[in-house]
Amino acid sequence: MELLEKEEGEAKGSFLEASPVQYDKRGKRLPPPAGYTGDNAYKRPMKIDGKQQWVRRRDLGPGQTTAGDMLQNANEHSKRMVLGKHTEAFNKLTGKGGKYEKNPQGAVRELLGNGLPPGSTAPRPTRGPKPKPPAPTPPPAPKPELTPAKKLEAEGRDLMNKVAPQLQANESIRRKAKTVLTARTNALINAATPEAKAAAATAYKRAAAILDRSEAKLDGAMGKVLDFMSQTSMSKTDIKATIDRVNFSGWGTNRAVNKELKQNMTDFIKMFNGSGFTATSNGHSWIKEVQPALDGRGWNKLGHTVAVRVGNRGNLFHELMHTVESQRPWMVDAAREWAAGRADTLEQANKLLKLRGMESSTKLGKPIYRLADIIPGSNYQNHEVAWNDDYLDPYMGKYYDQSNATEVWTMAAEMFGTGPKGMRALFAKHPDLFRMVVGLSRRN
Repeated sequence: MELLEKEEGEAKGSFLEASPVQYDKRGKRLPPPAGYTGDNAYKRPMKIDGKQQWVRRRDLGPGQTTAGDMLQNANEHSKRMVLGKHTEAFNKLTGKGGKYEKNPQGAVRELLGNGLPPGSTAPRPTRGPKPKPPAPTPPPAPKPELTPAKKLEAEGRDLMNKVAPQLQANESIRRKAKTVLTARTNALINAATPEAKAAAATAYKRAAAILDRSEAKLDGAMGKVLDFMSQTSMSKTDIKATIDRVNFSGWGTNRAVNKELKQNMTDFIKMFNGSGFTATSNGHSWIKEVQPALDGRGWNKLGHTVAVRVGNRGNLFHELMHTVESQRPWMVDAAREWAAGRADTLEQANKLLKLRGMESSTKLGKPIYRLADIIPGSNYQNHEVAWNDDYLDPYMGKYYDQSNATEVWTMAAEMFGTGPKGMRALFAKHPDLFRMVVGLSRRN
């Protein structure tokens, strides 16, 4: 604790003086001693050197501005806090008739100037071997290399900060709003009187309105992100040639349907720079044929044919993304790691009565369940299994045992295909996955 404080503009100083807190036999704190109350004293004790102390400010006389002046005027307790074993020697040197009665700073220099006892001198150095040079400072440990998914997310974050920085601000607002709305909900539930309930309801509506206003601004931001993702190095000729290489079988002669289908495919090609429509070095097939899904459920068997629901842009993006993913095995690994990392443990899933004891196997350390059990009343077949979690859609947790596929990237692409509304839903639930898709759109 620094006891001396100089007053600006005046040739005098002031300092803080301490007195130890005293307690009665029962351990109750006693009132401060005389002089430690009023405007020049702290109302509560302060912890100094591990002990509770009463503290007050004392002014020095004109011309007194040094540490020696402060120590000469301080009480014994404060002197010992600063001088320790040199306190008696300081009192003798600065007391009446002492060597430094008129210049207490001289006593400070004599007692503390070289860190040696008064009257002693530093020992003379002896000859010996030259000191060894200090060991070189080891270089800092390299930062762990980011996984492909983390790199992609970082790229997406940087792009979003440039194109639509308000999205990052909204993410922070949403996290805070979730905490506040939970507290407001609990207050509303636990309100004991009509007045308290009305006040809690007003507070809840106010917090919800803040979140609603923030959400209302997102559509414009999502539009900016879409426009940016659609900027491609492919020329119009390249895009047309890519579309022309695809066989559209079974679509009939309805011009409006065919025009809409090709426009949606063009948007996907631009958004992901032609990914999925060209050959890759690993030999995985690319999209050569697109046909309508006659059974109402789109599919992609990771050959060259894709079936999509008629007039459903989101489903088209979903099925096309399967091929993009299968051509890039790291995307499969990243998606499985992402889905399993969020999935319920066996203990967590057993808290849900519908899943208790229903696990069929374990994948990546997390239990797998039939999708039909996760979503009762659905039409999923018995062989369709998934991790369970509060995903945006339970289908995102689907696990393919003998296939290079997941439903993470595909469901995310589907949300982008539906436009700002789906994008908002994805960003609200899985902002990290949203950023990964944005980053993916800039890859070749």
